Amino acid sequence: MKQSKLIAALMLFSFGLVARPFKDSGYKFYKEIKTSNSLTDSNYGKFKIDNDVIKNSYYTDLRVVIDEKQIPFLRRVKTNQIGKKGTTVPEVIFSNNKGKDSVVYVLELPKLPEGSEYTSLKVVTDSKFESNVNISLGNTPKDFSQTTNAFLYNYGKTGDADSILKFTPGKYKYARLEFFVKQSYSFPELEYVSSTQQADSREEIPLSSIKIQNDPDTDATVYSFENKGKPFQKILLKFEEQNFNRNYEIKFFNQKTKEFQQLTSGSLFNDGKEIIEQSIDLNQIIKSDWKLILNNGNDPALKLKSIVLIEPTEEIVFKISEDDKPNISKLRLYYGNEYALDPDFDLTWISMLEESTAITKFSTSEEKKNENFSYSILEPPVSSWIIRVLFFLGLALVAFPAYKVLDIYSKSKDEAKLS
Repeated sequence: MKQSKLIAALMLFSFGLVARPFKDSGYKFYKEIKTSNSLTDSNYGKFKIDNDVIKNSYYTDLRVVIDEKQIPFLRRVKTNQIGKKGTTVPEVIFSNNKGKDSVVYVLELPKLPEGSEYTSLKVVTDSKFESNVNISLGNTPKDFSQTTNAFLYNYGKTGDADSILKFTPGKYKYARLEFFVKQSYSFPELEYVSSTQQADSREEIPLSSIKIQNDPDTDATVYSFENKGKPFQKILLKFEEQNFNRNYEIKFFNQKTKEFQQLTSGSLFNDGKEIIEQSIDLNQIIKSDWKLILNNGNDPALKLKSIVLIEPTEEIVFKISEDDKPNISKLRLYYGNEYALDPDFDLTWISMLEESTAITKFSTSEEKKNENFSYSILEPPVSSWIIRVLFFLGLALVAFPAYKVLDIYSKSKDEAKLS
């Protein structure tokens, strides 16, 4: 008898461990996720988040599903590798070994291929050595903006050497090295690599489409922009003036409250040397009408020269288990659930992704309306209204007896006065 109870308890516990099937009824849209590539040597996939998804989703509601099972995924900004990688040889334009405890070299670095960045320098000596070294890098000998400290050595045996000086990748033109052991050094190899650039789409807004108003109550200029669903998350601005310092606010039209709501604020600054591009990064994607408010104080209003909206290109990276590969044709992306929260996945597998990891490219089909979409009494917004109705109903049920008691008490008090 005890054994049968234990088996039943274990069965109930095991049922609790099985993930619940995905319910698609709360999602208005979906896209099929397809690939023509082989999955034999890949356990990961990725696809671009297109404008349909951005326009009709609520950021936290994306779900990658295969045969009613949710697939763990990572949402990230897509990057592109630009430029070349290779090695070159720097030119020593100055050296000084007359110092008491150090040797100094200044190197001029060759012109980089477009999009590439310098990343390391090989140091060679005629004999075994060990030394601390300071390296400063920059675009002119007067302006070394990057400084790195390292310990290099070569003890003469295979594996007992570290003569590669690594530094923060960058587009440098000069390098200054100071070694704290006096001997002769040479630099036969300077390595450069391709750089990583965030992918995005850009749209310049015609100045004629912007509504500009002066607000005399706040001494501010209000730039109003109509936006028919075009998503963006960064703003680039240029003004005719070259010397200014203005505080700004960004407001967007909230579709729920039907009011403009403040999103962010900050300051725009130009020191007067030249016209520079002002950049405003937003902490969320805007898809509705919006306003830029510049506080002028007692200064004249600035003249807007150009404005560009930037939308980062994002992608979904997901893990494909061996059990899911036979059903890969059933892979879908669901979205359009205003009340969905961020999914909670174990994403420890992300640390295993490297540049050399094979990731299969997928693409999404045209947007389709989910035929199973419906409102449930157990989920928002219906559940929210039910809770509100029950709350006010309960309040009424409590208030009515209280009212009757007070009414009876009032009448008895009046009768006592009359008697």
